Amino acid sequence: MLVLVLFISSTSLASLSESVIKWKGFLLDALTFYRAHVLRPLTEVAQNLVGHPLSTTFLDNAVLYGLFFAALTRALLLRNSSTLKTGGDVVFMGTIYVAMLWNLSGLRDSPGETTIWTLYPLFVFSAYFITKGAERLLAMVYMLTPVLAVGVLAAVSVGLSK
Repeated sequence: MLVLVLFISSTSLASLSESVIKWKGFLLDALTFYRAHVLRPLTEVAQNLVGHPLSTTFLDNAVLYGLFFAALTRALLLRNSSTLKTGGDVVFMGTIYVAMLWNLSGLRDSPGETTIWTLYPLFVFSAYFITKGAERLLAMVYMLTPVLAVGVLAAVSVGLSK
């Protein structure tokens, strides 16, 4: 019996490595799709608007912070509070977003790619702990939907190209 249990558990570990390889491919496809179909057009539009080149790291940060603040703002809009308080929340979140982008635009050495992609899960966890109840659920949905949508579009794109 012990040998059987050991064999079953070791085969599940062997299939785990195959799952990791599949997920690695999925995540790599999603990142490649994001860079080619989201970030490149966004970079071109932003550079035409401001009239000078912008780094892709800065635009990655803008998208990342935009997703985070938009999710929190949307969750805050669903609170049962006065119109004045709701407006104040939206202005506050927008101001923080613009201030963070302004701060990042002035840095000579902007955070590296690893920092950017490790911040997103941190933002998801912080949104989880900042909100409660239905706000928490909505914040999670709003933050994870764009990421999952890019992943699904990338999988479809890769599947169609093969």
